[in-house]
Amino acid sequence: MDEGDNTLAHRIAHNLKSIAGQIGEEELQQAAAHVEQLLKEGENDRIPDLAPILEAEVNKVIRSLTPALDEDGDKGINLDKEQALSLFKDLEHMLRNRNPECYHLLPLLRAIPGSDTLAELVEEYDFVEAIASLDELRRNWSGKHG
Repeated sequence: MDEGDNTLAHRIAHNLKSIAGQIGEEELQQAAAHVEQLLKEGENDRIPDLAPILEAEVNKVIRSLTPALDEDGDKGINLDKEQALSLFKDLEHMLRNRNPECYHLLPLLRAIPGSDTLAELVEEYDFVEAIASLDELRRNWSGKHG
């Protein structure tokens, strides 16, 4: 879209819709279908409003497809700074909204050194304490990886 290639944008939205349907991800399928329809109708100016919804659904599916990790975390996963900050942002949003789906972020969270306390709080759905722990982890992690 940024490069003005509506044909490619339409094809990507269509493929995303199809793949989401094949793997049973109905919310992603619907979001992609909506974007595809707007592209087809030439209503490109409405797409930026849907981009955060589509991105959230894509991220949710990616997280759900991440292999389950053991209790101690998977030392084979290495998140770079951008990925960790994105995870922190997603988790903070979920915690502030008391969203129980934050539980699904545990496998990735456990891959971050020093996240044990936060992971336990998320497991217990202790949202208030988890937010405080997340803030501390983010400060410590950013200082070491900044």
